[in-house]
Amino acid sequence: MNRKYRILSLICVFSIALLALLLHLHETLSDGVLWKHQYLHKTQSAISGAIMMEVSYLLFVFRTKWTYNLSGFIIGMMMMGAYSITQAIIPPGEFAGVLLTLASFSGAGALLSIGMNQRFGITMEVKQWHMSVTFITGIILSAFFYIWTRSADFMQDSEGLQALLSIFNTLNAVMYLLAALFFFYRIWRKDGNIVELLFLFSSVILGESTFELRHIEHWSIPWWVWYLLRFSAFIMFMVFVIMNLNDNRKKLERQNREIQNINKKLNDYSYIISHDLKEPIRSIRTFSEFIKEDYEETLDETGKDYFDRIIIASSRMAQMIDDLLTLSRIGRENIEFRNVPLKEIIDDVLIDLDGKIRETDARITCHDLPVIHCQPVWIHNVFQNLIGNALKYRDTDKNEHTIDITSEIDKSDPSFYCISVTDNGIGIDSSQHEKIFGLFRRAYSKKDKEGSGAGLAIVQSIIEEHGGTIRVAKSVPGEGTSITFTLKKELNHAECDYDR
Repeated sequence: MNRKYRILSLICVFSIALLALLLHLHETLSDGVLWKHQYLHKTQSAISGAIMMEVSYLLFVFRTKWTYNLSGFIIGMMMMGAYSITQAIIPPGEFAGVLLTLASFSGAGALLSIGMNQRFGITMEVKQWHMSVTFITGIILSAFFYIWTRSADFMQDSEGLQALLSIFNTLNAVMYLLAALFFFYRIWRKDGNIVELLFLFSSVILGESTFELRHIEHWSIPWWVWYLLRFSAFIMFMVFVIMNLNDNRKKLERQNREIQNINKKLNDYSYIISHDLKEPIRSIRTFSEFIKEDYEETLDETGKDYFDRIIIASSRMAQMIDDLLTLSRIGRENIEFRNVPLKEIIDDVLIDLDGKIRETDARITCHDLPVIHCQPVWIHNVFQNLIGNALKYRDTDKNEHTIDITSEIDKSDPSFYCISVTDNGIGIDSSQHEKIFGLFRRAYSKKDKEGSGAGLAIVQSIIEEHGGTIRVAKSVPGEGTSITFTLKKELNHAECDYDR
């Protein structure tokens, strides 16, 4: 493969050299002007500038990883684009040549910076303000040079200006060719690739055209050829970006497939591990109960207490395994979302918790519950956890235990409902508001509270799987807690297949 790119790089260099020789020969034998068309020239400059700015913007936004540090290339291309666009919109004149020289200098610096960054290990992260400052700087410098070339005395001499621009363009051509040497060296001595060949070809074309355009007659065939070749170099930069983005897309697709395979294996393993772990834990609990019952008369109080602790610990471990299994299934199963009246889900939850509600003598009220777009089983789990927690962490010093479920349109996103579950229980300290949604985290460490502590972690995962958010809206110790989450509104027939 390296041999292939070596041959292509040699063809690239010799073909441009041969083309330059033929164009020089034609310039010598031809009678000059072929076709003078200012608007076509300006359109080409505008498109070239737009391409340069788009290249720099795409490289900045997608942060594509490449062999080299492209920070200088991004900034240089942005500046080159600003100069080229300015050149396209100003009236014809000597100042257009000044802008063309500045654009060439920015482009040469952009390509040369790739090699310099590689050689000297220069690193810089391009940020949004870098891009903005670069674009504004290009416009300001364009205005400055426009005023300067109109006011400076020595600039009034057209021949003097042309001589000065020729010197600078010669310097630009040397910079382009130095960049071309870097890419040629990389292809010849290292493992070359199509991207480096594109940059080599672009550098040679831009370097040769920058030098030639100042020495041939305007609007002649060689003049148009070199301008079209410059334009093709800009197209190559866009091809480079597209290739990079396409490579990243393929890598992302490959990584997604690998992640899906890993998730499937993890899902399978979770069932196996769950079964294998629950069996010995169940045996520990069962035999502990047998020993306590069969040898109750021979065990003292300390021995009975030890067995009680074993039974409680094994039961809690079994519950933790079940909760982990539930959490692992969220987002991995192909679940069906549909439009469901929220009141129907809560009525089912209240039936499941009827015994606990009667035991605590709690009063649960619901107000204006809407139709939501959700997976009913998971949302049932959400309300069962939230209402269950409100019942569990009630304030026993209060005569009345209340749980209020309300709904309103989310102010930040009208396509969502904001649903709140509010109780007058023991409340949660403000330092625990974020922590309670962690796995196996509790706001309190009371031993008389059953459960594994994974309930709110499961609730958060379900809400996030529905595209919503959940938070502690308000909670004061001794006054109660209000937990708020968002769920998507009912979708119409054009958005879903569910028929109400």
